[in-house]
Amino acid sequence: MRIDKPITVEEAKQMLREHPALFDSAPVFPPPRRKGILECPVCGWPRGEKGFLQAPVPLGHPLWGRLVQCPACWEGYLPEYLRRLSGLSERMLHWDLESMVADEGRRPARDAARRFVRDPCGWLTFWGEYGVGKTYTLAAIVNALLGESVAAMYVVLPDLLDAWRRAYDPSAPVAFDCLFAEVRDVPVLALDEMGQVKMTSWGLEKLFQLLDHRYRNAVILGTVMALNFEPVPGAVPEEWPPRAGAILSRMQEYRVVEISGGDLRGV
Repeated sequence: MRIDKPITVEEAKQMLREHPALFDSAPVFPPPRRKGILECPVCGWPRGEKGFLQAPVPLGHPLWGRLVQCPACWEGYLPEYLRRLSGLSERMLHWDLESMVADEGRRPARDAARRFVRDPCGWLTFWGEYGVGKTYTLAAIVNALLGESVAAMYVVLPDLLDAWRRAYDPSAPVAFDCLFAEVRDVPVLALDEMGQVKMTSWGLEKLFQLLDHRYRNAVILGTVMALNFEPVPGAVPEEWPPRAGAILSRMQEYRVVEISGGDLRGV
């Protein structure tokens, strides 16, 4: 039996250019495989092993059944991949926990962030007034995990909901299911500005689906969130429907940390 040796991503791209995949209908891609903390975030192989990818091409295509070397594992692409996945701006990529202001109001948040980085599973929620450092803390957590080669994504909730709505357009470059799965299954998700959105029924439904999945898989998935109100029933904004209580209840099962100490912007 002839066994073809694995090829590189560049070789696979060249084959696709020379022999484009033709489908009678849109190709059916397998659902994204959930990847854990100790797996390569590109191919899903155990960390430390060199993994492979497969192209979703039809039977008879030269790439069908061929193993493609994962560029993260074989070509050192992982750091660049993780930076792109992180969602952090160039400025935010320099924020770290060591430089975080650690006065009495912010020290508990820095300590909680450090503990989370050591074991990035479960939920961790920060809350506080505007400008106290919630965004900085979330970005610093993501940066610390990037340094450990752990896939972590920073997302602003209003922007995420807008991207999901646009993905329903048939002409959108990426389908909603793919966008949703990427955020749902990323090993660590940092969800910011959760109080800065008018929670429609559709938005609440999608947010609940996202967080409920991550709650049920909290043993292998880590979720960090930031709010500008304390996640207790009496403090919930009017924009949040009563059904949002299910999300706040799940937050209370894990650590909730207040960040105080005044507005740092302009200091």
